[in-house]
Amino acid sequence: MMNKKKVVLGIFVVLVVLASALYLKKESTYSMVQDQRKSEDSQGKTQDGPDERSPQDIAADKKIAKQRAKNRKDWIEKGMSGSVTRGGDVVLGPTGEDRSLDLFIELDQAVSNYIKSKPDIYPAREEGHENDHDAEFVFAPTVDYRIDEMIGTIPAEARKGPIQGLKNDELFVYEARRLDGSYDELLLAKPHGEKEWKVVFTGSYYDLKKAVQ
Repeated sequence: MMNKKKVVLGIFVVLVVLASALYLKKESTYSMVQDQRKSEDSQGKTQDGPDERSPQDIAADKKIAKQRAKNRKDWIEKGMSGSVTRGGDVVLGPTGEDRSLDLFIELDQAVSNYIKSKPDIYPAREEGHENDHDAEFVFAPTVDYRIDEMIGTIPAEARKGPIQGLKNDELFVYEARRLDGSYDELLLAKPHGEKEWKVVFTGSYYDLKKAVQ
């Protein structure tokens, strides 16, 4: 009888110890998460983060990531940069005859200069289509079809930040792959009367959305 009581008491003690351990682990994890959130909040990193994306944005992000992966694969294997699918009627940048090969040569040069000035952020870009499985596909016109519509539909008087005072045909958006594999949107501007396109904003789609609205 005494041995039975000892066994029961032993099991009870073990259960108490396990329950305490689980509780402490839970509290510790909660504390760590809270501390991380506070740290991120202080740096402004949690605003417009993944948890705050709409279902439409989550679906769009997956579609865009898939297209970027395909474009990079096509570049490495075939020397082709892939396609850009637009989702609406709004188009940034010059249109008609002004949307020429010369335009994209100018845009490529502006982005190339920007990339080369930041080797700690972006991989080196090899010129041409080497098609030798080593050529890096670093930048191209963005495949994020949401951006033209998002920027292009903002009334002129409501534009702020990097697009303040600029018209749709004075803006263009490229994307660049960072060393860590993530992508930046590069907003370029060439106000009427200026000679060169310049990168005026760099960041994610969500950063850009926050900056212009």
